[in-house]
Amino acid sequence: MTILRTKESGVGAVTRIGKAIDHPLRVRALAALSERELCVCELIELLGLAPSTVSKHMSVVADAGLVDRRRRGKWTYYSLPSNPEEPVARAIALIMSFVEEDPVVLEDRRHIPSIRCSTAD
Repeated sequence: MTILRTKESGVGAVTRIGKAIDHPLRVRALAALSERELCVCELIELLGLAPSTVSKHMSVVADAGLVDRRRRGKWTYYSLPSNPEEPVARAIALIMSFVEEDPVVLEDRRHIPSIRCSTAD
């Protein structure tokens, strides 16, 4: 179930976003999505996690408004939001500024071009 929280600002927005980025793998996923839209199968390969674990982490960041998700067949694709609310846009910009030189994020970015969704609908 997706919880849509619109026009939330102030303490509520900060708390919601903070909870969504309280795990390093979620931050890595956000950084990876700054490169391009990724299918859940690509995130599974990149992060080296079980499908259910990736889906749970991505559900948390999606519910916070930090990513857009779309379904294509049985697969879910994630991207950074195309039209984020101001608190989300500011949070994403801040997160990206903090991780842009992180060695793990840089390695992920080197690996992303070689990851391709091999799933068929």
